[in-house]
Amino acid sequence: MLKKLITVLLFPLYLVAQPYAGDNYWQYHQWIAQAENAFFVDNNADSCLYYYDLAFDNFEFNYVNDLLNAAQISFYTSKDRFPYYPKHNYEYYLHKGVKYGLRSKHLAFIPMWAESEVLKDFQVYENLEEGKQRHRYYLHSISTDYLCQIYDLCIADQKMVLEEYENSENNPYKDSLLVWDMKYQQLVQKYGFPGQKILGIDDNQLFDELGISCLDFKSKVFRDSAALTRIIGDRPLTSVMPNGDTIYIEFDHIDTILYEMNTNRLTQGLLESFYVHQDSMYAYIEKYAIEEIEKGNLHPRLYAFMYDTYLSKNPLFCSEKNMAIFFVDRSVGVSSLASIIPDDRINGLRKKFCICSLEADRAKIRFAEDQGCVFRWGHTQYL
Repeated sequence: MLKKLITVLLFPLYLVAQPYAGDNYWQYHQWIAQAENAFFVDNNADSCLYYYDLAFDNFEFNYVNDLLNAAQISFYTSKDRFPYYPKHNYEYYLHKGVKYGLRSKHLAFIPMWAESEVLKDFQVYENLEEGKQRHRYYLHSISTDYLCQIYDLCIADQKMVLEEYENSENNPYKDSLLVWDMKYQQLVQKYGFPGQKILGIDDNQLFDELGISCLDFKSKVFRDSAALTRIIGDRPLTSVMPNGDTIYIEFDHIDTILYEMNTNRLTQGLLESFYVHQDSMYAYIEKYAIEEIEKGNLHPRLYAFMYDTYLSKNPLFCSEKNMAIFFVDRSVGVSSLASIIPDDRINGLRKKFCICSLEADRAKIRFAEDQGCVFRWGHTQYL
């Protein structure tokens, strides 16, 4: 297993050294990392926006959080500190983001734009024909069949981790999750990794807008609630999971089971929770990771988050061999592993996987707090 881990970690050195191939997303992520390092470490807005434009203009699919981050930097630089006018202004990045799931509610989540003219102008754009056309592009880019199967997987996962019967001798979902482990591998082999490029971001309006609301996540949950009720019995439960998580479940009444999707974040929070609960998923993804990142299906930071989660639960893989971890998640960064891993080792690994430096990530947090921006979008804060 350790030999396989080392192979996966070193292979991107070969990939990122190759000339730009046009559809190799290692190059996309390398440009994004260069943009973030340029702004947050070197204080160079010109280079930052230059690298952002290279990534966005040379690849058909763009990660929506990258577009929104670029928009915030573009807005800030042209407004305040830097006499620089980018090739594309912040509105360009925002408007393009509609093609990949961006909605006005995401802008409202950003303190500096809440109730601002930027938000109001974007709401107008959403209702223009160009905005509607780009949103339709997003809706029809989603693999709905795949998304429905992922919803089933996430619902099964949530049932398994319910505290009331997690350790029960008669828990049918523990056995069913073993089946889902195999099913997950089959889905990845058939469709590719279930990332934003194939499934978009968490969006509770998607199926309704496609005219098939019976397939949305909430509908699936309510259809399944009877089976869960039989397991729990007649005693109501409250706050089974912490409200701060991407999915939380509350039982106000035994026949009303609410799984809620956090759609303010530009990620797939349902799957994020699944990967946290099922850290062994890393082992299944390992053999597909390099190819899926190259295709744009798997984000390097999500892979890094899964890797960190795996090592945090299996620390011998790290401490005995002194292998660095990525530290893309603050909760992992404060673990006992932090004291034995120097920043330069972590940064070396991040560079191989086209992830910005630790200095850039730390600066992001400080800058966001000072300026009212949001740059880290996953509920686990890995993006």
